[in-house]
Amino acid sequence: MTDALWKSLIPVLAHLSNTRSVDAGAQSLYTIVCDYRFIATLLLTRDILPILTKLSLVLQQKSPPFSLLMTAVPAAIDRIEAQIDHPGTQFEKLPEAIAYLKLHGHAVRHCGEVHQKVYEVTRKDYLRSLVAHLRERLKEVPVLGAIYRLLTPKEYKGLSETDLAKIKPATNKDFGVVADHFCRPPTEGARPRLDRRLLELEFMLIVPRIWAPPCSRSSPSPNTPNTPNTHTTHAKKKKPGVIYSHLFRSEPLFRYKSP
Repeated sequence: MTDALWKSLIPVLAHLSNTRSVDAGAQSLYTIVCDYRFIATLLLTRDILPILTKLSLVLQQKSPPFSLLMTAVPAAIDRIEAQIDHPGTQFEKLPEAIAYLKLHGHAVRHCGEVHQKVYEVTRKDYLRSLVAHLRERLKEVPVLGAIYRLLTPKEYKGLSETDLAKIKPATNKDFGVVADHFCRPPTEGARPRLDRRLLELEFMLIVPRIWAPPCSRSSPSPNTPNTPNTHTTHAKKKKPGVIYSHLFRSEPLFRYKSP
């Protein structure tokens, strides 16, 4: 959209310039468009909009892969944040754009040094506000990523059962992210949504079963060789892709896409 608008800018300005003497509306529009702030904002938009569009396409998917989600969100925020101190490639063309318009007989208003400094402050404030807004709206993504890694066996592929047994809640970074999110009071003075100790017990019960090799998960217990594995038998009756939790009274704890 911004590309089409930019390509049509000169013809539009030429038309407005030719009709502004007899059309007050054309005169007003010409004054707005042929302005440093309008040209600068248009170029700024050409830097920012492709980043937001790419991120939006990821978020609009019905079931976006967590691996893609975990890279797309921080990458978009980082790219926008980097432009606060280092303007994008399109915005850097602002002097060339103004010179190009002047070459075609359109003198851009408010090009003085003071106006440029004021706009630069406004540009940086806008980008900071946009970054803060994205982080606030997408603050749950790190928690979702931590849950995904905890419940994805391939994240721990190659570890022996001995190594898996050594992974404890207190030393697992992903568990810490999840626990900090769910075990803190949502508001000051409110009760935590979950008890951290109970969540640690849930972690020790469920996650090793997911991380363990398939043969370990399906093999009968050594203490009861003639008794079928009740956990495996019970799990087959449940819907795939759902981890059930005793803490939630047999309601799904997390729903995830099997890798």
